[in-house]
Amino acid sequence: MHGGLRRRQAAPPAGTGRAVGPGDHRVRAAGRGAAARAAGDRGGEHRQRGRGPGARGAAQRRRSGRGSVKRAVAAARHVDHRTVTPEIRLVDPLTADVDEHHELHLAVSKVDYPNVAPPTREAVLIRLRNPDVDLGESVAWTARVDGRLVGALAAQLPVDGNEHLGMVRLVVHPELRRHGIGTLLLHTAAAALRDRGRVTVEVSRVESNSPGDRFATALGFRTATTSVFQLLEFAEVDPDIWDVPTPLGYRLVRWIGQAPEHLVESYARARHAIGDAPPGGSAWRTPTWTVDRVRPVPRPLSIWQCPLINDLQTRAY
Repeated sequence: MHGGLRRRQAAPPAGTGRAVGPGDHRVRAAGRGAAARAAGDRGGEHRQRGRGPGARGAAQRRRSGRGSVKRAVAAARHVDHRTVTPEIRLVDPLTADVDEHHELHLAVSKVDYPNVAPPTREAVLIRLRNPDVDLGESVAWTARVDGRLVGALAAQLPVDGNEHLGMVRLVVHPELRRHGIGTLLLHTAAAALRDRGRVTVEVSRVESNSPGDRFATALGFRTATTSVFQLLEFAEVDPDIWDVPTPLGYRLVRWIGQAPEHLVESYARARHAIGDAPPGGSAWRTPTWTVDRVRPVPRPLSIWQCPLINDLQTRAY
Protein backbone atom coordinates (compact mmCIF):
# COMPACT_ATOMS: atom_id res chain seq x y z
CA MET A 1 0.00 0.00 0.00
CA HIS A 2 2.75 2.39 0.88
CA GLY A 3 5.28 1.33 -1.68
CA GLY A 4 3.23 1.24 -4.87
CA LEU A 5 2.10 3.89 -7.27
CA ARG A 6 -1.33 4.32 -5.84
CA ARG A 7 -0.19 7.44 -4.06
CA ARG A 8 1.30 9.08 -7.02
CA GLN A 9 -1.52 11.53 -7.13
CA ALA A 10 -1.28 15.17 -7.50
CA ALA A 11 -2.73 18.26 -8.96
CA PRO A 12 -0.52 21.27 -9.57
CA PRO A 13 -0.77 24.89 -9.00
CA ALA A 14 -0.76 27.07 -12.01
CA GLY A 15 2.49 26.46 -13.73
CA THR A 16 4.37 23.35 -14.54
CA GLY A 17 3.61 20.18 -12.77
CA ARG A 18 2.85 16.54 -13.01
CA ALA A 19 0.15 14.15 -12.03
CA VAL A 20 -0.13 10.51 -11.42
CA GLY A 21 -2.95 8.07 -11.16
CA PRO A 22 -2.99 4.32 -11.06
CA GLY A 23 -5.17 2.35 -13.18
CA ASP A 24 -6.36 0.82 -15.72
CA HIS A 25 -6.16 4.19 -14.23
CA ARG A 26 -3.84 6.66 -15.74
CA VAL A 27 -1.64 8.82 -13.68
CA ARG A 28 -2.09 12.28 -15.00
CA ALA A 29 0.47 14.99 -14.65
CA ALA A 30 -0.10 18.67 -14.81
CA GLY A 31 1.59 20.79 -17.37
CA ARG A 32 0.78 24.42 -18.00
CA GLY A 33 -2.32 25.76 -16.45
CA ALA A 34 -3.99 24.97 -13.20
CA ALA A 35 -4.25 21.53 -11.70
CA ALA A 36 -5.70 18.18 -12.46
CA ARG A 37 -8.44 16.07 -11.16
CA ALA A 38 -9.25 12.46 -10.67
CA ALA A 39 -12.79 11.85 -11.81
CA GLY A 40 -14.14 10.20 -8.77
CA ASP A 41 -12.75 8.13 -6.00
CA ARG A 42 -12.36 4.46 -6.55
CA GLY A 43 -13.27 3.51 -2.99
CA GLY A 44 -12.71 -0.23 -3.21
CA GLU A 45 -14.29 -0.97 0.14
CA HIS A 46 -17.08 -3.50 0.34
CA ARG A 47 -20.48 -2.27 1.40
CA GLN A 48 -21.79 -3.62 4.65
CA ARG A 49 -25.50 -3.66 5.19
CA GLY A 50 -26.67 -3.15 8.75
CA ARG A 51 -30.02 -3.82 10.29
CA GLY A 52 -29.36 -2.52 13.75
CA PRO A 53 -31.09 0.41 15.41
CA GLY A 54 -30.65 3.60 13.49
CA ALA A 55 -30.28 1.89 10.12
CA ARG A 56 -33.67 3.13 9.01
CA GLY A 57 -32.94 6.64 10.18
CA ALA A 58 -29.62 6.63 8.34
CA ALA A 59 -31.36 5.46 5.18
CA GLN A 60 -33.92 8.22 5.54
CA ARG A 61 -31.17 10.79 5.95
CA ARG A 62 -29.44 9.45 2.85
CA ARG A 63 -32.64 9.64 0.84
CA SER A 64 -33.12 13.20 2.00
CA GLY A 65 -29.60 14.05 0.94
CA ARG A 66 -30.15 12.60 -2.52
CA GLY A 67 -33.25 14.66 -2.95
CA SER A 68 -31.38 17.78 -1.97
CA VAL A 69 -28.69 17.16 -4.57
CA LYS A 70 -31.32 16.39 -7.20
CA ARG A 71 -32.97 19.73 -6.55
CA ALA A 72 -29.64 21.46 -7.03
CA VAL A 73 -29.08 19.46 -10.22
CA ALA A 74 -32.52 20.33 -11.55
CA ALA A 75 -31.94 24.00 -10.90
CA ALA A 76 -28.57 23.92 -12.63
CA ARG A 77 -29.99 22.28 -15.75
CA HIS A 78 -32.16 25.27 -16.47
CA VAL A 79 -29.33 27.78 -16.59
CA ASP A 80 -26.21 28.26 -18.62
CA HIS A 81 -23.27 26.59 -16.87
CA ARG A 82 -21.54 29.95 -16.54
CA THR A 83 -24.33 31.14 -14.24
CA VAL A 84 -23.85 28.22 -11.84
CA THR A 85 -21.68 29.78 -9.19
CA PRO A 86 -20.63 27.21 -6.62
CA GLU A 87 -19.57 28.36 -3.20
CA ILE A 88 -16.05 27.11 -2.49
CA ARG A 89 -15.16 26.66 1.18
CA LEU A 90 -12.01 25.67 2.98
CA VAL A 91 -13.29 23.05 5.42
CA ASP A 92 -12.18 21.16 8.49
CA PRO A 93 -12.53 17.43 7.71
CA LEU A 94 -12.97 16.72 11.42
CA THR A 95 -16.28 18.59 11.45
CA ALA A 96 -17.48 17.73 7.94
CA ASP A 97 -20.87 16.08 7.51
CA VAL A 98 -19.98 12.45 6.81
CA ASP A 99 -23.42 11.59 5.41
CA GLU A 100 -23.17 14.39 2.86
CA HIS A 101 -19.76 13.24 1.71
CA HIS A 102 -20.89 9.63 1.61
CA GLU A 103 -23.79 10.55 -0.66
CA LEU A 104 -21.43 12.39 -2.98
CA HIS A 105 -18.99 9.48 -3.17
CA LEU A 106 -21.82 7.01 -3.78
CA ALA A 107 -23.02 9.07 -6.73
CA VAL A 108 -19.50 9.26 -8.14
CA SER A 109 -18.85 5.55 -7.62
CA LYS A 110 -22.08 4.54 -9.33
CA VAL A 111 -21.18 6.40 -12.53
CA ASP A 112 -17.39 6.19 -12.64
CA TYR A 113 -16.82 2.73 -11.15
CA PRO A 114 -20.00 0.70 -11.72
CA ASN A 115 -18.14 -2.61 -11.42
CA VAL A 116 -16.53 -1.78 -8.09
CA ALA A 117 -18.19 -2.08 -4.70
CA PRO A 118 -19.30 1.40 -3.60
CA PRO A 119 -17.56 3.00 -0.63
CA THR A 120 -19.11 2.44 2.76
CA ARG A 121 -19.90 5.27 5.11
CA GLU A 122 -17.08 4.06 7.34
CA ALA A 123 -14.61 4.24 4.45
CA VAL A 124 -15.60 7.83 3.69
CA LEU A 125 -15.34 8.69 7.38
CA ILE A 126 -11.79 7.33 7.48
CA ARG A 127 -10.78 9.36 4.42
CA LEU A 128 -12.15 12.51 5.99
CA ARG A 129 -10.94 12.11 9.56
CA ASN A 130 -7.81 10.01 9.14
CA PRO A 131 -6.09 10.74 5.83
CA ASP A 132 -2.91 8.85 5.04
CA VAL A 133 -0.48 10.12 7.63
CA ASP A 134 2.42 9.15 5.39
CA LEU A 135 1.42 11.93 3.01
CA GLY A 136 1.65 14.79 5.46
CA GLU A 137 -0.74 17.59 6.28
CA SER A 138 -4.17 17.49 4.66
CA VAL A 139 -6.30 20.44 3.52
CA ALA A 140 -9.75 20.24 1.97
CA TRP A 141 -12.31 22.33 0.11
CA THR A 142 -15.95 21.75 -0.76
CA ALA A 143 -18.18 23.13 -3.51
CA ARG A 144 -21.83 23.85 -2.84
CA VAL A 145 -24.68 24.91 -5.08
CA ASP A 146 -27.69 26.32 -3.26
CA GLY A 147 -26.16 25.03 -0.05
CA ARG A 148 -25.85 21.45 -1.32
CA LEU A 149 -22.56 19.57 -1.45
CA VAL A 150 -21.72 18.90 -5.11
CA GLY A 151 -17.93 18.61 -5.09
CA ALA A 152 -14.96 18.07 -2.81
CA LEU A 153 -11.20 18.29 -3.10
CA ALA A 154 -8.62 16.98 -0.63
CA ALA A 155 -4.93 17.84 -0.96
CA GLN A 156 -2.06 16.40 1.03
CA LEU A 157 1.34 17.98 1.49
CA PRO A 158 4.03 15.30 1.77
CA VAL A 159 7.46 15.99 3.22
CA ASP A 160 10.69 13.96 3.34
CA GLY A 161 11.93 15.06 -0.05
CA ASN A 162 8.48 15.74 -1.51
CA GLU A 163 8.06 19.34 -0.37
CA HIS A 164 7.59 20.37 -4.00
CA LEU A 165 4.56 18.15 -4.42
CA GLY A 166 0.83 18.28 -3.71
CA MET A 167 -1.29 15.13 -3.82
CA VAL A 168 -4.89 15.81 -4.82
CA ARG A 169 -8.15 13.86 -4.89
CA LEU A 170 -11.20 15.52 -6.46
CA VAL A 171 -14.80 14.40 -6.87
CA VAL A 172 -17.74 16.21 -8.48
CA HIS A 173 -21.31 14.98 -8.54
CA PRO A 174 -21.83 13.35 -11.97
CA GLU A 175 -25.00 15.30 -12.69
CA LEU A 176 -23.31 18.62 -12.05
CA ARG A 177 -20.18 18.11 -14.10
CA ARG A 178 -19.24 20.40 -16.99
CA HIS A 179 -20.41 23.41 -15.00
CA GLY A 180 -16.90 24.50 -14.06
CA ILE A 181 -17.13 23.17 -10.50
CA GLY A 182 -14.12 20.86 -10.72
CA THR A 183 -12.03 23.50 -12.44
CA LEU A 184 -12.88 26.09 -9.80
CA LEU A 185 -11.99 23.68 -7.00
CA LEU A 186 -8.67 22.92 -8.66
CA HIS A 187 -7.80 26.56 -9.26
CA THR A 188 -8.60 27.32 -5.63
CA ALA A 189 -6.42 24.47 -4.38
CA ALA A 190 -3.66 25.34 -6.85
CA ALA A 191 -3.34 28.85 -5.47
CA ALA A 192 -3.11 27.54 -1.90
CA LEU A 193 -0.56 24.89 -2.86
CA ARG A 194 1.53 27.40 -4.74
CA ASP A 195 1.63 29.63 -1.67
CA ARG A 196 3.12 26.70 0.23
CA GLY A 197 5.85 26.12 -2.31
CA ARG A 198 4.18 23.20 -4.05
CA VAL A 199 5.05 23.48 -7.73
CA THR A 200 3.89 20.05 -8.89
CA VAL A 201 0.50 18.46 -8.48
CA GLU A 202 -0.35 14.83 -8.96
CA VAL A 203 -3.71 13.11 -9.15
CA SER A 204 -4.24 9.37 -9.22
CA ARG A 205 -7.03 6.98 -10.03
CA VAL A 206 -7.83 8.60 -13.32
CA GLU A 207 -9.26 5.86 -15.47
CA SER A 208 -8.10 5.73 -19.09
CA ASN A 209 -10.46 7.36 -21.59
CA SER A 210 -12.81 8.41 -18.80
CA PRO A 211 -14.33 11.87 -18.31
CA GLY A 212 -11.66 12.46 -15.67
CA ASP A 213 -8.95 11.55 -18.16
CA ARG A 214 -10.28 14.05 -20.67
CA PHE A 215 -10.73 16.65 -17.94
CA ALA A 216 -7.11 16.30 -16.86
CA THR A 217 -5.85 16.46 -20.43
CA ALA A 218 -7.82 19.64 -21.05
CA LEU A 219 -6.11 21.23 -18.04
CA GLY A 220 -2.65 20.38 -19.34
CA PHE A 221 -1.93 17.29 -17.29
CA ARG A 222 0.06 14.47 -18.81
CA THR A 223 0.13 10.78 -18.03
CA ALA A 224 3.05 10.01 -15.76
CA THR A 225 2.39 6.40 -14.80
CA THR A 226 -0.17 3.74 -15.61
CA SER A 227 -1.21 0.87 -13.39
CA VAL A 228 -3.68 -1.98 -13.57
CA PHE A 229 -6.09 -2.77 -10.75
CA GLN A 230 -7.34 -6.32 -10.46
CA LEU A 231 -10.46 -7.35 -8.56
CA LEU A 232 -11.05 -10.70 -6.92
CA GLU A 233 -14.59 -11.87 -6.23
CA PHE A 234 -14.26 -14.35 -3.36
CA ALA A 235 -17.54 -16.05 -4.28
CA GLU A 236 -16.18 -16.92 -7.72
CA VAL A 237 -12.92 -18.49 -6.55
CA ASP A 238 -12.28 -21.91 -5.07
CA PRO A 239 -10.84 -21.17 -1.59
CA ASP A 240 -8.86 -24.41 -1.69
CA ILE A 241 -6.30 -22.76 -3.95
CA TRP A 242 -5.22 -20.65 -0.96
CA ASP A 243 -4.71 -23.65 1.29
CA VAL A 244 -0.95 -23.79 1.01
CA PRO A 245 1.62 -24.47 3.73
CA THR A 246 3.58 -21.59 5.25
CA PRO A 247 7.15 -21.56 3.89
CA LEU A 248 9.64 -23.24 6.17
CA GLY A 249 11.19 -20.79 8.65
CA TYR A 250 8.37 -18.22 8.47
CA ARG A 251 5.31 -17.44 10.54
CA LEU A 252 2.51 -14.89 10.36
CA VAL A 253 2.43 -12.21 13.04
CA ARG A 254 -0.51 -9.88 13.57
CA TRP A 255 -0.74 -6.68 15.56
CA ILE A 256 -3.00 -3.67 15.91
CA GLY A 257 -1.58 -0.17 15.97
CA GLN A 258 2.16 0.43 16.07
CA ALA A 259 4.68 -2.28 15.32
CA PRO A 260 5.81 -4.23 18.41
CA GLU A 261 9.13 -3.06 19.79
CA HIS A 262 10.93 -6.30 18.96
CA LEU A 263 9.81 -6.04 15.32
CA VAL A 264 9.92 -2.30 14.69
CA GLU A 265 13.41 -2.32 13.18
CA SER A 266 12.70 -5.12 10.71
CA TYR A 267 9.31 -3.56 9.98
CA ALA A 268 11.01 -0.27 9.06
CA ARG A 269 13.34 -2.16 6.72
CA ALA A 270 10.37 -3.87 5.11
CA ARG A 271 8.52 -0.58 4.66
CA HIS A 272 11.56 0.86 2.95
CA ALA A 273 12.07 -2.21 0.77
CA ILE A 274 8.59 -2.09 -0.75
CA GLY A 275 9.26 1.43 -1.98
CA ASP A 276 11.37 0.15 -4.86
CA ALA A 277 8.58 0.32 -7.44
CA PRO A 278 9.67 2.36 -10.48
CA PRO A 279 8.21 5.88 -10.15
CA GLY A 280 7.84 6.35 -13.90
CA GLY A 281 7.22 10.01 -14.57
CA SER A 282 5.87 10.68 -11.11
CA ALA A 283 7.39 13.46 -9.05
CA TRP A 284 6.88 11.39 -5.89
CA ARG A 285 9.99 10.15 -4.15
CA THR A 286 9.69 7.34 -1.62
CA PRO A 287 10.99 8.50 1.78
CA THR A 288 13.54 6.52 3.74
CA TRP A 289 11.75 4.46 6.36
CA THR A 290 13.62 4.27 9.65
CA VAL A 291 12.63 3.24 13.15
CA ASP A 292 12.27 6.90 14.08
CA ARG A 293 9.91 7.43 11.15
CA VAL A 294 7.82 4.36 11.93
CA ARG A 295 7.35 4.95 15.67
CA PRO A 296 5.68 8.39 15.67
CA VAL A 297 3.01 7.43 13.13
CA PRO A 298 -0.32 7.75 14.97
CA ARG A 299 -2.68 4.85 14.56
CA PRO A 300 -6.20 6.07 15.29
CA LEU A 301 -7.41 3.76 12.56
CA SER A 302 -6.12 0.69 14.40
CA ILE A 303 -4.95 -0.79 11.13
CA TRP A 304 -3.67 -4.27 11.67
CA GLN A 305 -0.56 -5.50 9.96
CA CYS A 306 0.15 -9.11 9.12
CA PRO A 307 3.70 -9.46 7.80
CA LEU A 308 5.51 -12.69 7.20
CA ILE A 309 8.26 -13.21 9.75
CA ASN A 310 11.37 -15.25 9.11
CA ASP A 311 12.22 -16.98 12.39
CA LEU A 312 15.82 -17.38 11.37
CA GLN A 313 16.54 -13.76 10.46
CA THR A 314 13.63 -11.96 12.13
CA ARG A 315 12.92 -9.91 9.06
CA ALA A 316 9.50 -8.67 8.00
CA TYR A 317 8.50 -9.17 4.40
